[in-house]
Amino acid sequence: RTLPKADAAARCGMSALAEAEAACAPYGNEPSRCGFELSRSLLLAVRESRAHRPDLVLKFGQYLLRSHAGRLGAEVWAMYEQVYIALLHYGRRPRAAGSGAEEPSEEMRLASEYYSLLAARFPD
Repeated sequence: RTLPKADAAARCGMSALAEAEAACAPYGNEPSRCGFELSRSLLLAVRESRAHRPDLVLKFGQYLLRSHAGRLGAEVWAMYEQVYIALLHYGRRPRAAGSGAEEPSEEMRLASEYYSLLAARFPD
């Protein structure tokens, strides 16, 4: 009998997230080289495991939203929300002296754009 991937991963002590990360490694963890399915699987594993990995979410989520938003279907809104939260995490980081701290960071600018999209789609 063949075990589903999740069962096989659990039996060898590997989480779905670790399995997805391992699957991306041969592609240099580059979203465009990993492609749609692998990138989507990785972000789904982050979401389902409730892991705090804004680094992965930004890298792979922005790729999916930029290159494959139409293929995500209704899942696109969960992706916007996931990336929005990761952008807020990075936007809160202290900025280097002399880096124009009075202006919003690129992360906060993009977070604002994603918030507007989400608010328009889900008013109240």
